[in-house]
Amino acid sequence: MEVLREFIKKIGLTSTEFTIFSFLIVALLTGAILNFLKYSPNKNESFVFDYSETDNLFDSLSISLKNVEKRVDSKQELLDFSVDKSSSSDTKYKELLEKSININTADIELLIRLPGIGIKTAEKIIELRNLKGGFSNINELLEVRGIGEVKLETIKKYLYIGK
Repeated sequence: MEVLREFIKKIGLTSTEFTIFSFLIVALLTGAILNFLKYSPNKNESFVFDYSETDNLFDSLSISLKNVEKRVDSKQELLDFSVDKSSSSDTKYKELLEKSININTADIELLIRLPGIGIKTAEKIIELRNLKGGFSNINELLEVRGIGEVKLETIKKYLYIGK
């Protein structure tokens, strides 16, 4: 016991500080030993990683990756593509013929049939059309928030300018 007191005195600790320091060391070592025993590798056991919980997070987003272009011009454009486009909506796009929608007379119902165009974007198209008094060029759709070059290229084949 005398040796311990000399050691405490040499390192400059009070007896209370030494007691606390000793407790922390013992607690740390005990935790390390328990952790080692808990996770010690067993030859007959292998780690099994279950990703089902995180996979469910992605499934719940309902994003159909086959309908998303590799490059997205705006956040709104990504949101328009995030609507679930199942097989019934694939036929919706097949029903549209090239140059079948007059951009100067189309209503919301007709505009939302375009791939990647939702209700909000259709409303913005009509709002811009009314503000301009009609479109004279299809590229004017780039002024609509939510329509970038990629989306315009996707929908351009269905549109034409009429009076």
